Amino acid sequence: MAVALPRSSMKARDTLFYGLILVVLAAVLYTIHIAGTEVHSVTDCTSAYHCETYSQIECKFFGLKGGQCTMYSYLMYGACGVVSFVGAVTVAVSLYRLIEAPRVSALPSPPGLCPKCGAMNPPTSKFCNECATKLA
Repeated sequence: MAVALPRSSMKARDTLFYGLILVVLAAVLYTIHIAGTEVHSVTDCTSAYHCETYSQIECKFFGLKGGQCTMYSYLMYGACGVVSFVGAVTVAVSLYRLIEAPRVSALPSPPGLCPKCGAMNPPTSKFCNECATKLA
């Protein structure tokens, strides 16, 4: 017995909207992060002949410096990456559903398939053997 799968409660246009919101949110978070951090070049001389130059990041919004700000930066890059990836996948799936779903649903159903419950019946049946719906 074939069972019809329940349709999703959210429509493709709604998920497309939420996917676009996620992509925009990731861009805003990334912009805020870039605006709130500053990179300084620091030169550390241990002797007259040995100097070492490295970059130090400073988080202006939170007052973090050094390792704490670096950890915050990695977390923000990761969060922005995850949010933008989920948004992009949501947009892609929604667009696929908007474009392909009408084409797939326009295909003729096999003879004997009940439109109400999805049960497969013999091709000569006039009514569904499961729910008694009239077959086309």
